[in-house]
Amino acid sequence: MATAGEFDEWGTKASFGVLAGMLYGGCKEALASSHFGEVLPPMQAGKDLRTQRFMWREIMEQRLIRITRGSILGGARLGVFTAIFCGAQWYYDQEFGIHGTWNVTSAGSTTAAAFGLALPGSILARFKAGALGSVLGAAFCLPLGYLQTSLKRQAEEAQIANAMGSISSDPGEPEIDGITATIRRLERSLSDAPQQSSADPSKSQ
Repeated sequence: MATAGEFDEWGTKASFGVLAGMLYGGCKEALASSHFGEVLPPMQAGKDLRTQRFMWREIMEQRLIRITRGSILGGARLGVFTAIFCGAQWYYDQEFGIHGTWNVTSAGSTTAAAFGLALPGSILARFKAGALGSVLGAAFCLPLGYLQTSLKRQAEEAQIANAMGSISSDPGEPEIDGITATIRRLERSLSDAPQQSSADPSKSQ
């Protein structure tokens, strides 16, 4: 069962996926529809001025609709992809008990297979697309998982090194240790002094 922190992390990643998909889809449709205005002649004063304004307004409205539609579809697709990928990665992490390269690879393969099965077509075509997506997802996420695992390991090592350096550079610890050692030496010397004084008369006799 996922905790509140893990659920919040999953929701944050899915939200970033939605925003990135909306940005990509909107920019793609904006670039694709930018050449439509080139087919119209420049606006000139005359009889057809009202007609030209009407045509320009229609083109701008259609362009806005296409950009909005592309943003919504792009955000939905990439958001669902990110949500499935992060959910599968969390499941494999919980199942195997460790976050490694193969967990990321398995999550990518599962996500691509799910998208392949969701494509329109016959059942056989969907199974073929799912199998192909599984292979392509694993091939794409294998180096990504290795890079992510390496960066995480280096970050943990740097964090441990910084923690050890802060402990060793703490100015209070050596002073406390030195005072404690001095007190113990004084206690030993004071405890040994009576024994030596009692031993000297016996030697003299």
